[in-house]
Amino acid sequence: MDAKIALLQKLKAFASDLGKVPTRDEFRKEFGESYSRLFGGWTPFLQAAGLQPGKKEKPPKFKFQKKQIESFKVHELNLEDLFALHGNPEVLKVVAQPDTHMKHRDHRAVSAMLNFVEWFSPHLHIIGGDLLDAEGISHWPQGDLQPRSFIPEVVEAREFLDALKSKLCASGGILYIEGNHEDWIRQAMIAKMPEFFFGLEELGLMPDLSSLLDLEARGIPLIPVNQILKIGKLHFTHGLFTGPSAPKKHLNLIKGNIYYFHTHDVLTHHEPSMNGMIEAASLGCLCRLDAPFLKGRPNNWVHAFGIFEIRRDGSFSFYCPKIFDGEFSFAGKVFKA
Repeated sequence: MDAKIALLQKLKAFASDLGKVPTRDEFRKEFGESYSRLFGGWTPFLQAAGLQPGKKEKPPKFKFQKKQIESFKVHELNLEDLFALHGNPEVLKVVAQPDTHMKHRDHRAVSAMLNFVEWFSPHLHIIGGDLLDAEGISHWPQGDLQPRSFIPEVVEAREFLDALKSKLCASGGILYIEGNHEDWIRQAMIAKMPEFFFGLEELGLMPDLSSLLDLEARGIPLIPVNQILKIGKLHFTHGLFTGPSAPKKHLNLIKGNIYYFHTHDVLTHHEPSMNGMIEAASLGCLCRLDAPFLKGRPNNWVHAFGIFEIRRDGSFSFYCPKIFDGEFSFAGKVFKA
């Protein structure tokens, strides 16, 4: 039997067993990646099988109150509007996804988180930046002899966003905080290697993060790097400081509850205030713990992510499950890759 026909039959049978169009990761885990060689990518493979998902209705746009307080640029979501948008639940369920570095993601950790998201059905999913690794346009020296590439990672990230959206509740939405790796796109475009982007405009794409990932069409607002997202008594930013004292530095700067990404570790710092105890915490990562640039050096990186349940007065509960070997538990349930 022709290899293409055989693989298409496997895809159709697998979709029938699942009761839905499988994600690229689900199919790859079962059958490998030969579809890429035979069909040129995941989307052409779906199209050949007649399983390309149709266009979905655009989700409602988030309404931000944007303000600048001294040097801080803050994007605040109105809690009353959020509760009304989601049918006035008892709490707003939020998942915060840390640095994933798509090219170097840990497939088991990412899969475990996605399985949790499907079960938890959050109202909001916050991507905390560095979803893309952007190694191909990095300003750092090349660490190996492999050719630089970037667009294949963009394609993978688009597929990930669509798979993620399918696991949220019906009214659920995604917010994207830009990371420092994604800011390399701007740096490359302006100063480092503008020739790298020649040809993109012919595809109707502009060389910026929002256009490359088609965020507007996906209903995903982008919060620029180093700016702050505020929801109730919560603040999020990609990460303004690094090192063991980073939580304390974030707390001293924000003077409120602040959760950040960037450092790939899980550290916390608490202090009393007139408004009660306030906290700063880093939320781990979902990328490989043995990043090539570390050259085998030990590190304190942890697979983890953030879970928040926000009440109407802006107060909240916070959980940070750590993922070991693609597995963690929450509320008495085990989630596996």
